[in-house]
Amino acid sequence: MDINYVDSYYKVRNIVSLKDMLNSSAELFKNKPAFLIKKEKGGKYFEVKYNQLKKDVDALGTKLMEMGLSGSKIAIIGENCYQWVVAYFAIVNGAGVVVPLDKELNKEEIYHLLETSDCKAVFHTETFENILSEYKIDYKIRMEMYDEPTDLTHEGIIKWRELVSAGEQLIKGGDRCFLDTKLDPEEMRMLLFTSGTTGASKGIMLCHRNVISNIMDTCRIVKVTPDDRTLSILPIHHTFECTLGILTVLYSGASSAFFEGLKYIAKNLV
Repeated sequence: MDINYVDSYYKVRNIVSLKDMLNSSAELFKNKPAFLIKKEKGGKYFEVKYNQLKKDVDALGTKLMEMGLSGSKIAIIGENCYQWVVAYFAIVNGAGVVVPLDKELNKEEIYHLLETSDCKAVFHTETFENILSEYKIDYKIRMEMYDEPTDLTHEGIIKWRELVSAGEQLIKGGDRCFLDTKLDPEEMRMLLFTSGTTGASKGIMLCHRNVISNIMDTCRIVKVTPDDRTLSILPIHHTFECTLGILTVLYSGASSAFFEGLKYIAKNLV
């Protein structure tokens, strides 16, 4: 008996880029939670809806372009968090080329990859503030995972929240540089580095089409619904976690929470 396996695939909505994906998800699922975040470590979760996610991405992307970073390599390093995802979208959807870095790298390795990729800016969590304090780069942007104040105030550090607020004002004033940016799905927008287990880390160039084809193909065989919730545990700079654990979830209208470590895993799963 002949079996037509194509008929067993789930139907998917077509997207041409990650910008198209975010815009359409924000329209389809605008009042549903995209992420569950915490204002304090070990505290309760608060919902961030899809329309807020798009608003934050548009604001940050607009500000990055206003800062002269269009087309630049911009790194992200730090623990899994909402700010990491917003920075990723803001960069790949118009501002430049994202360079996700492994948070387990030592200082020398981080410096080497920032230099090799010719990054003009780096987003980082508080964990990496001391490490990056000695590195000369145009912009250092701190992603504050929680609302708790920090005593670290190294010179030249810009706060993620300040850029988002400034971008909101630019958009209100009529700045549409980011909103109207047209993307080439074949153009390199992600520069990833291999683990380097058998030698020096090697750069892997990816475009929007590389990623969105994986998202749509996955959703043809795995049913993810807007009622599903996931816990992001694997390091977000990994292509697997970023593509399947975050981007595919957002494509499907589901929501993600972030793992805070073994100490908090019971609370994270509730």
